[in-house]
Amino acid sequence: MRMVYVRCLLRLAGGVALAGVLLSGAYGQEGIRVAADASLKGVMPELVAAFEGEGGETVRASFASSAYLSAEIAAGAPYTVFLAAGASGVERLVEAEVADNTGEVFAGARLVMYVRRGAPIRAGAGTAGLADALRGQRLGHVAMADPAVSEYGRRSRDILQAAGLWAEIRGHMRMADHVAHAARMVSGGPAQAALLPAPMAGGAEMGRHGRATQLPAGTHEPVALHAALLVDGDDHPAAAFRDFLRTERAQAVLERHGFLLPPL
Repeated sequence: MRMVYVRCLLRLAGGVALAGVLLSGAYGQEGIRVAADASLKGVMPELVAAFEGEGGETVRASFASSAYLSAEIAAGAPYTVFLAAGASGVERLVEAEVADNTGEVFAGARLVMYVRRGAPIRAGAGTAGLADALRGQRLGHVAMADPAVSEYGRRSRDILQAAGLWAEIRGHMRMADHVAHAARMVSGGPAQAALLPAPMAGGAEMGRHGRATQLPAGTHEPVALHAALLVDGDDHPAAAFRDFLRTERAQAVLERHGFLLPPL
């Protein structure tokens, strides 16, 4: 496995630089550097506090779409653990010999339909509410992660295709760089609704702005979250954090935040 340390600054599709290091710290400092899919932003502080409270090394995490993070890692960003939504981003790193394997699945997430309060869409009706608003000419913008860069985006497209809405609704869709961006688009406008991971839509902040509705399980497969080690050796501190994610304590935290537990 190779690990190349270089300075790099990549940009997201919308021209926005990667949104920083959540839990303090920067490249080149000691500790465990985690590249995490944006869907994990809400749960990571609690996971990190639990891990460090048990004597683990300091963890510093950055968040973006898994595709963006995969590209940044391949370019040499010195992360030690990759928490990816879906396997494709990790598979590219295996092909590039940056990771040895696609890692372990430690959680999963289904998508929900989130409708902003006051929007002219039947909240609680799922994709049927979108269809009614579309045909009643009441539908404005609907946010989702871009299928080109996000496994959640690809699942969102699957949902709309299964409902027979994809062709009709595409002109109303607003593609986000990652799911956290989609959540901001609907909680503060301009979108009326969004397809979001259940853990993200179920938080207290999102609850103040609208309502999330579960979609039938048969409409899409859950998105699997993989933990891949990017350094050699199971004795590296990063391996301890990867392994911690499968412990009973970490799994309880993930479940409380709305994630599915393996096997999915």
